[in-house]
Amino acid sequence: VHYSSGNIETPGYSFKTLSHLTSFQGKIAFAGQSDSTDSYVGLCLTDGTKLGTSRITHPREDLNGFRPGPISSIDDKLYFGGKLADMAQPSLLIYNGTDFDIIDSADGQAIICPKNFLKHQGKIYFNTGYYLNLEQLWVTDGTKAGTHLIWTAPVYDEYGFLYSYNNQLLFSSRKNLWISDGTSTGTKKLKDNCAEHRQTPTGLTKNGLIYLHLVANKFRFWISDGTFDGTQELLPGEAYTNL
Repeated sequence: VHYSSGNIETPGYSFKTLSHLTSFQGKIAFAGQSDSTDSYVGLCLTDGTKLGTSRITHPREDLNGFRPGPISSIDDKLYFGGKLADMAQPSLLIYNGTDFDIIDSADGQAIICPKNFLKHQGKIYFNTGYYLNLEQLWVTDGTKAGTHLIWTAPVYDEYGFLYSYNNQLLFSSRKNLWISDGTSTGTKKLKDNCAEHRQTPTGLTKNGLIYLHLVANKFRFWISDGTFDGTQELLPGEAYTNL
């Protein structure tokens, strides 16, 4: 569902909390919580000044009071999730600086708390899942017809980072590292007891993905090139309490 030309209004209140701060078109996008009412006021933008801090309004008024989930900026668009007042289930929302698109899935499945948005081979991949919902891997091209569930975790788990490396997707769960070629049959566990579901610092190098794994309250460096043998502790025996 596409909605055009939302207005921008400067709110007459201060914010109690800000969350999901993301750089977007020279400004910072965020989810704002009102200091006076404790309610969430939807998607907001700021240029770092009071007059330049605004809530993005919308013809669908129910969109203004919801709390956006994790926000990602990719190719001059914001990707985030949320459940609107008159919707039966959560969906994916895309904002391009002027217009909103509300994207439902092609197969009618709920898109619950989308996160970890990543551009990979011309499409946007992301994880979903929250609390007792099974974690899932999704893909979208920005349309309903092109938004599909790829894979559902076999058991309840929590997932951390999502990266693209060597034309494959790498993502972490509570203890394990997973790999995907973007298909259901091509999504599988790469290695046990080598990863972490928390959003620990990660980074890509020419030799692979370097990430942190928390063991007994201490961090250890790991690296993966997308293969079983190439997924190993980078500095064996070295552990750190603070990074």
